[in-house]
Amino acid sequence: MTISRLLLPLFLCCLLIGVIFRVVFAPDTFPVGREQDIVAKTTTPATPPLPAFTSEEAVKVILARPLFAPRRRPAPVSEMGHIGLPRLTGIITGPGDRKAIFAGEPHSIAIGAGESIEGYTVTGIEAGTVTLNGPEGIITLHPQRAANNAAAIPSQSTTTDLQSSPSDQIHMSQPDEQPSQAIIDAMRRQLLGTQRTGQ
Repeated sequence: MTISRLLLPLFLCCLLIGVIFRVVFAPDTFPVGREQDIVAKTTTPATPPLPAFTSEEAVKVILARPLFAPRRRPAPVSEMGHIGLPRLTGIITGPGDRKAIFAGEPHSIAIGAGESIEGYTVTGIEAGTVTLNGPEGIITLHPQRAANNAAAIPSQSTTTDLQSSPSDQIHMSQPDEQPSQAIIDAMRRQLLGTQRTGQ
């Protein structure tokens, strides 16, 4: 009888140790927290399969997002010049005067801030960008080279230093053609006026 009294507590202790061991080392076998898993599995819809691209479509997508371009996006339509405006060929910024130069026939057209061209009003001229406001909203243009001159002209901007002060510089951004005689005369008058007032 003494052995039977010892076996029952020993059996209960082993059973308790086994349950504790199973809970600690194998928690996935018990249904604790299963309700959340079941709800989460039923609310998640299956994702549809992705459409297959042909090789031509894949090439178009890849070329539209060049790998080493700073923006990795294609240029907006307004930067490409497809809005009915003449092509922006250059920007002249000087002390007190800024002009945007648009390609025109037979001569280029120089437009200042506040002036209009083809229904668009120039609202801002900075080195490298011109902001216009018009029927399609506010757009930003960058100087573009002519298609037949693209290989001959380097892509760097040219700066002409008139005096030692950086505020007295004229800056031409990416010129692609020789400026018209009217623009050269206007620049010459401006330079002569600046030099006379500076002395």
